[in-house]
Amino acid sequence: ATRWYWSQALGIIFRYSKYSRPTPLGQEPPTRGRRAPTFVHDVRYAFRSLRRGPGFTSLVVLTLGLGIGANTAIFSLVNTLVFRPLPFRAPDQLVRMRDAVARPGAEPWLYNTSARSFVIMHEQATVLDGIVAQRHRVVNITGRGDPLRITGIGVSADWASVLGVAPVMGRAFSPEEDRLGRDARVVVIGHGLWQRLFGAHPSAVGQSLNLDGLPYVIIGVMPPRFNYPYGAELWIPGTFELVDPSFGPQVTARVRDGLLLTTVQEELNELSRRVAETYPETHGSVTFTAVPLRDDLVDNHPRLGWILLGAVSFLLLISCANVASLLLVRSLRRRKEFATRAVLGASRGRLVRQLAAESVLLTTLATGLGVVLTFTFTDALALLSVSATSSLGGFFQDVRVDGRVLTFSLVVGLVTALLFGLMPTVRASQIDLHDALRAGGRSITRAGQRAIDALVVAEVALALILLNGAGLMVQSFDALQQRTLGYEPANRLVLSVALPPYKYSDIRDRIQFVERVIERVEAVPGVVSAGVTQHLPLSLGSETQRFSVEGGPASEPGSQLLTNLRIVSPDYHTAMAIPLVRGRLFSDDEGRGRAPPVVIVNEPMATRFWGDADPIGKRVKFGDLESRSAWRTIIGVVGDVDERFEVAETWYLPYGHAPVGDFELVVQTASDPTALSDPIRAAVWEIDPDLPVDDVRPMMQLVNDSRSEDRLGTYLMGALAVFAVFITGLGIYAVISFAVAQQTHDIGVRVALGSGRPQILRLILLRGAALLGLGVLVGVPGAVLLTRVVSSVLASGSANVPIELSMISEVSYLHPTTYAWIASLLAIITLAACLAPARRATRLDPMQVLRHE
Repeated sequence: ATRWYWSQALGIIFRYSKYSRPTPLGQEPPTRGRRAPTFVHDVRYAFRSLRRGPGFTSLVVLTLGLGIGANTAIFSLVNTLVFRPLPFRAPDQLVRMRDAVARPGAEPWLYNTSARSFVIMHEQATVLDGIVAQRHRVVNITGRGDPLRITGIGVSADWASVLGVAPVMGRAFSPEEDRLGRDARVVVIGHGLWQRLFGAHPSAVGQSLNLDGLPYVIIGVMPPRFNYPYGAELWIPGTFELVDPSFGPQVTARVRDGLLLTTVQEELNELSRRVAETYPETHGSVTFTAVPLRDDLVDNHPRLGWILLGAVSFLLLISCANVASLLLVRSLRRRKEFATRAVLGASRGRLVRQLAAESVLLTTLATGLGVVLTFTFTDALALLSVSATSSLGGFFQDVRVDGRVLTFSLVVGLVTALLFGLMPTVRASQIDLHDALRAGGRSITRAGQRAIDALVVAEVALALILLNGAGLMVQSFDALQQRTLGYEPANRLVLSVALPPYKYSDIRDRIQFVERVIERVEAVPGVVSAGVTQHLPLSLGSETQRFSVEGGPASEPGSQLLTNLRIVSPDYHTAMAIPLVRGRLFSDDEGRGRAPPVVIVNEPMATRFWGDADPIGKRVKFGDLESRSAWRTIIGVVGDVDERFEVAETWYLPYGHAPVGDFELVVQTASDPTALSDPIRAAVWEIDPDLPVDDVRPMMQLVNDSRSEDRLGTYLMGALAVFAVFITGLGIYAVISFAVAQQTHDIGVRVALGSGRPQILRLILLRGAALLGLGVLVGVPGAVLLTRVVSSVLASGSANVPIELSMISEVSYLHPTTYAWIASLLAIITLAACLAPARRATRLDPMQVLRHE
C-alpha cells in the first residue's frame, strides 16, 4: 500500500511538472508560466530523434567524421609547412642568400653563396642587419664508446644573434670565441646528441668532447628539433676568409626591420652588377639573390600540401553530398510527420529550426570524431614532410594539432553543416500539407526526386575527379618504378666513411687509405668488387661546377655551363654496373693521381656537345675558357644515371686527382649484402680502428627510401579515392533503396499486370545507370580541366620535390583507357549498390502491396 501511494504521488508531481513529457514539434506548449521552446529544446528533441535511428546516425557521423578528420590532418601538414613560426626570432626577416647563375635556355641555377660573395655582402650590403656563413663538415667523435660520424657546422661571427636562437642550456659563442674561430676549441651540441652521449644530464655543459682528435669544451645545448642547417648536431666557431672564391658556404642573413624583400633585391642586383665588373671571371654571370628562409627550407613541399588539401576537399564535398542525400531522403520520409505538426500549429520557422538542430548535432559529433582521427592521421603525414636529416627537418616533422588546426576543424564543421543541412531544411520547409496528408508520406514529388538525383550525380562526378587524381599519382609512381636507374642496386652494400683531417691532412695518405680499404674489402669472402664515390646516386648530395668545352659552344653572355661532379675510384663504375658506352674507365695510375688530367662524361653530356661524333679525346676544363684550370681529356663515356637533378650533364674525376675526405664505399657482393656488413666494417677498422663507419645499408634500401615519399603519397591518394568510391556507392544505394520504397505500389501493379522479375530488375538498374552516366558526363570535363591546372602549377616548381610531381606535370591528361577503367570501376560500384534494392523489389508480393496501399 505504501509503495502504491508513493507512486501515485510521484506520478501527480511529474505529470504537472515541466519535465513531464516532451512537447511534440508540431504542438506549441502553453505560454502561461512557461517560456517558449528554445534551441536547447530543439537539440534535446534532435538527440532523441537521432537516437531512435542509431544506424543512420552512426553512418552520417562516420562519413562526415572521416571527411573532416582527413581535411584537418592535411591542413595540419600545411600549417606546419606554411604557417607555424620557425624557431627563430622574427623569422620573417631571415633570408637565404644564393648565387643565381644564368644558364642558356633555362632558368637561373641557384646554388650556395661563394666565399667571395659572402665577404662582399658582409662588407657592402646595407639592407642586411647581419649575415652569417655556415660551412658543412663531418666531425668524428671518439672517446665515448664507438666512434661516431656527426654532421657539424662551422659558423661565422654573430651566428646566434643573426639567427635569433639561444641554447636551452649554457650559452652561445662569445665575440672573442668568434674571432678565434676553431682555435677557441668550444662547441655547442644539439639536443639529440646531448641525450645520446650524456643521457640528457645537465653536467654535460663544461665537459670535454674529442672532435677529430682535438678536445673541445661544450658550452651549450640547442633546443629540441633544431638542426639548422644540413641536419647539424653540433656547431663550432669558424672564420670565413676569401680563400677559395668558388667554395660555397650556406649563408643566412637578417633583413633590416621594415624593409620589403623587393627593396632588398634591388640593392643586391646593383651590388651584383658592380661585383661582376670587378670579378668578371668568377661573378660575370652571378646575381645575388635573397630567398625567404621558409621558402628555401620547404621548397615545393607546400605545393604538395595544398594539392592534398584540395584532394581531401573533394572527399569532403562527396561526404557532404552523400549525407545531404541521406538527410533529404529521411526528411522526405517524414513528410507526413511534418505536415501533421504543421496542421497542429508548428510554424515553418519551427520546422526549419528543428532540422537545423539535427544538422548542428550531427556536425558536432562528426567534428569531434574528426579531431580524434586527426591525431591518428598526423603521425603518418609527418612522413610526407621535410626529411629529418634536412635543415630543421625535426621541426617540420613535428606535425601536430594546435589552435590554428582546431579552428580550421571548427570552420570546416560549420561549413559542412551548411553544405549538407541547407538543402534538406529548405525542402522540408516547402511541404504541401494537402498532398502530404493525402499521400500518407508514401510518395515523393518530382522536385524532391530531382534534388536527390542531382546530389548523386554530383557524388559520382566528384568521385571521378578524385579517382583521376589518384590515377595520375599511380601513373607517376609506376613510371618512377619503371624508370631505368642506370646502375644495378641489387647485391650492393654501401657505407659512409669520413677521414679526420688531423690524421689524413696529406692527400697521399687519403689515396693510400682508399687503396688499402678497397684491397681489404675485396679480400672478404663473398665480395665481388668495391669502389668509392663522393656522392651516391639518389642521396641528394651533389656538387655542381662551371665548365667550358674546347672548340665547343661558348657560354652565352651572362650565363654559364654547369655539370654535376662525381669523384670516383677506378673500380666504381664496375662495382655499380654502370655501363661503359665508349672509350675506357680510369686506370690505377689515374686513380692514384699519377697521370695527366682525364675525365669521364655521361651520355647526356656527350650527346649535347658532340652529337653523333666521338667525344673521346676532346678536352674540357673547369671554369671559363680564360680560367687557369687544366684541360682534361675525355677518355670514356658511361651511361646516364638517375640522379633526380635538374642538371643532366655529369663528370667523373679519378679519386687521385681530388682526394676528398668524406666518401661512400660501394661493395658488390655475390649474395645477400646484409650478411657481409660486419665483415666489411671489420675490414675498414683493420686499417683504422678509430674511424667511424656508419650508414651501412643495402643499396636497394637507399633506392626504396628515395621512393618512400612517392609511395606514401600514392597510397594516400589511393586511400582517398577508395573512400570516395565507397561513400559514392553508399549514396547510390540509399537513393535506389528510397526510390524502390516509394515505388512499391507501382511495382506491385506492374507485377500484377504480368511484369516478371527481369523487367523489374532492369527498371531499377537502368535508374542507377542513368545516374552513373550523368555523373561521368559531368565529371570527365572537370577531371581534364583540373588535371591541366594541377600540371601547370607543378610545372612552375623546381625539381626538388618530395613526390615526383614533375612527372605528373608532364602529363596533361590520362589515357582514354584510364578513364574507361575509372568509369568501369564506378559502374561496378553502382551495380553493387543497386543489386540489393533491386532484389528486394523483385521479391515483393503484389497482393500484400496492393492490400497495404
